[in-house]
Amino acid sequence: MIGALYEFGKILTRNKPNLGEVSPEKVSADRLIILNFDLEGNLTDIEESRNISELADKLLYKKVRASRRCNSCTPTFFLNVKEPDKSIKCLKAIFNWLKKYNSRIPELKDFKKITATLKNYLLNFPPKKKEKTLLTVRIDRKFPAEIPAIVEAFKIGYLEELGFTNGVCALCGKKTKVSGKKSPFAFYTLDKIGYLSGFSIERHYRGFPICFKCLRILEEAKRIIEKHTFVLTKAAPKYWFIPNPVLSETTEEKLEELFENIYDLEYLKRYLKLTKTEFQKLSDTDEDILDLLKELKDSLTFHLVFVEKNQSQELIRLHIQDVYPSRIRKLFEAKFYVERNLNLNLKEFTFNTVGQFFWKWDKESKNRNLQKYFLELLDRIFRKIPYSEKLLIKFLLNGIRQAYKEELEGGGKKIPYKSLDAIASFLFVKATTEGVMSEIKNNDIRNLVESLPLLKSPEAKGLFLLGILTQRLLDKQAGSREGNKPFLKKLSGFKLNERGFKKLMPELREKMEAYEIFGKFERELFDLASEYFAQSNKPWKLSLEEMNFVFAVGMGMKNRVYDKHFNSEEDQP
Repeated sequence: MIGALYEFGKILTRNKPNLGEVSPEKVSADRLIILNFDLEGNLTDIEESRNISELADKLLYKKVRASRRCNSCTPTFFLNVKEPDKSIKCLKAIFNWLKKYNSRIPELKDFKKITATLKNYLLNFPPKKKEKTLLTVRIDRKFPAEIPAIVEAFKIGYLEELGFTNGVCALCGKKTKVSGKKSPFAFYTLDKIGYLSGFSIERHYRGFPICFKCLRILEEAKRIIEKHTFVLTKAAPKYWFIPNPVLSETTEEKLEELFENIYDLEYLKRYLKLTKTEFQKLSDTDEDILDLLKELKDSLTFHLVFVEKNQSQELIRLHIQDVYPSRIRKLFEAKFYVERNLNLNLKEFTFNTVGQFFWKWDKESKNRNLQKYFLELLDRIFRKIPYSEKLLIKFLLNGIRQAYKEELEGGGKKIPYKSLDAIASFLFVKATTEGVMSEIKNNDIRNLVESLPLLKSPEAKGLFLLGILTQRLLDKQAGSREGNKPFLKKLSGFKLNERGFKKLMPELREKMEAYEIFGKFERELFDLASEYFAQSNKPWKLSLEEMNFVFAVGMGMKNRVYDKHFNSEEDQP
């Protein structure tokens, strides 16, 4: 990932010749409080400004993480409005630090007076709620960036604090001054066991030695990718994608413009000369960038980095390397395969269809405890690595069981919709991780049962048909009993075993006959199910989860089967 970020950064910064110099950062705030001093370092007055953007180039702001000098290493930093005395202590520490590198910097006097004057000013002009306030100084009417001595001390001190020493840069390979103290990533640390084994802050240059110019290249690339995070599904953290040329030197010139605009959807449409107005999506967004990236040539790859942020913490939950545009096209082909074979019509398949089954094991739980399993599945989907079918069914069935509880409590028609999403997810995972995309034949009920990849044994085929008939009865009960479905309790929360299903079959027929819905087509389904059960293994070679899953899938497929095969409109559920 670092290598890809570095190559990306080199392209982004190729027209920035001063990149190797220490420079301040842009800063934004709601209010700027200015402490005015004379040349002798005496406080003369306090004023403020709201036009911070006009003064930004004069402030010399440079953020420092976890520093004893507050949140900056210059005399411009965010004010602690609740405890302004702490901010004045920071100001004193910053000036003492700067004077180590340039003795010509004026020495501020009477910090007790400065603290008292600032507190009194804040009482008279209190900050608004949630207002971000910057504090800076002006000496002889000059801001920090207008005072050469402060600028010089800041640049020298900043590099010295990073501990640059002679070495070889890990990125550009040049013999130069290198440091391993700083990284653009918040998760980089030298003082915790297990992060860089055997290294310490004193030996930082052994862990990740880079020169200052390469550090700035990484920082610029990180700044850009952070501004453009993307959502795949709410079941996963937001992700960065980092483009990387396959052949860096030979293709760089052709790809420079594309890389500079890779996050601009409108630019990508023009670059790809796309004329269609409707676009497909796999992500849980209005417009999916993956739909555009799949149209690119395989002269570049992408790194997908799923990052979870918690205040200043930054945790990489998943890093998928070298995803080619052609691989993204395969994912969309699998999406189209699912939508076409299940006749989803207006319901679009996305990663959220799968992700909903990896949200929480128990819906009442406060913790999203299935995310790690979903991220593992995503990794296998993008890299085409088989995923455990038994484990997948376990998660899909758990979602169906939650829908069962909702429907049992009067939550409408939850099970069929959830079951349809479950079989769509099953087929998508099979298609993307194993390349299984056999055509599902829906012209005849026997052909459908024989061609559905999930149904590998006679007992599975029989259970699928039993599920169709069960949903037919439930729909009839709901229609004639004001939404009540007494037969739903017979499903035992989708925890039936072989004996339970064999007991369910005659009960189902009896109820269908009582409701006068055991017609010609239902008899055909029932007889076919009986035929498959007669051919089944003894005992059934299905786990309890597999039995209940294929049964639930049958319930989810009921409408599609009836739409295709039922001939009498008045008997339609």
